[in-house]
Amino acid sequence: MKQILILEWENQFQCVGGKCPLTCCGGWKIELSDEEVKCYQNLSHPFGKEIVNAIDEEKKCIKQSGNKCPLLTKDGWCRIVQECGEDYLSYTCAVFPRKTHIYGDTIETYVEIVCPVVASYLLKPSKIVFTINELDDTAEQDADYQLYDALSFARTFLIALFQTYDRLYNTGKCYILLNIINAVKQLYQTGDLNKENLISQLLPYDREENCMEIFHACEQIASNLELKSKRFHMVITKLAENKMLEMLLFFVKSEELYENFNHWLKDFRQLQTDIQAFIPYFRKNYACLVENYFVYVLFLDWIPQKHKMEGFGENIKIKIVEFGLIQLCAMSVWKQHGKIQEEEYSVIISGIERVVAHDPEMAGKLINLLEEEDSIAKVLLLLLC
Repeated sequence: MKQILILEWENQFQCVGGKCPLTCCGGWKIELSDEEVKCYQNLSHPFGKEIVNAIDEEKKCIKQSGNKCPLLTKDGWCRIVQECGEDYLSYTCAVFPRKTHIYGDTIETYVEIVCPVVASYLLKPSKIVFTINELDDTAEQDADYQLYDALSFARTFLIALFQTYDRLYNTGKCYILLNIINAVKQLYQTGDLNKENLISQLLPYDREENCMEIFHACEQIASNLELKSKRFHMVITKLAENKMLEMLLFFVKSEELYENFNHWLKDFRQLQTDIQAFIPYFRKNYACLVENYFVYVLFLDWIPQKHKMEGFGENIKIKIVEFGLIQLCAMSVWKQHGKIQEEEYSVIISGIERVVAHDPEMAGKLINLLEEEDSIAKVLLLLLC
């Protein structure tokens, strides 16, 4: 018997088409399979010729025109759907932003925050919900169920941690997250990674008095405004030195962001003043983002695909850094207008996610740059929340 674990956002998702502020039909490659290319080439529909003309047969993808799919209407809707129907969409276009991971007898399904509609869900105060349904299919026999059960148990524990304490103590929660990542890696390296041993590692964090001690210690460090400002200034400086700012801000498309980043580079004290003013605004209007972001990340990245444990936790570390970049961009928009709308926040989240999550080389460079002077544990202090 198989089971399917569903991130409920998948059931809520509906494409907004031409109203999308950051269309998925541009800015990256829309891949096609050999079968799909042949299908379009043999399509008897009059619109088939236009589809074929838009295909790059060598690269097996749709050509970009003006950084967008040439098969879009002027108001941003897909002409393939309009002319031929949804059945003729490529697999990539039909399923995006939905994704599926399979772990033996468990199928996990979710939607990606590279879509700004999905990213907007992170800004809602309601907690993320998961549902489990049973399927009649036969389970795989060669899967490592012991590994999945152990990692799944730890993930459930961490999600509960982030969804407790009324969205407070975010730095402390992330500190515990990193400690548990290290504990999992050590158990795996010694061949002792199982549910029983992992429970013993989680036990100290299951006691509220222990958690509160960690939380308060981390809050004291995180409240050091000058330290926080210096670390953010270091990040901006390194990004500028390595010409990565332009790429990170590519999808956000705002000259104001460049102006503010350049200003902060030259004036550390102004950066500190802006951070001091932004944090209360963020906590009043978008405090739920931190909890929802890390719960989402845990669901997505905690259990490695195909149970490949080498490099375990690296994706989550990247997401921690990514959140810091999201907050920097959000603070820049807030500085310019005195506020930031949900749609603007959603575009920043999905834009940064597209650059970092879908470009492993960029993600690697980003981590390496920051670890030259900082460990990931210290990067936690960058969270503008």
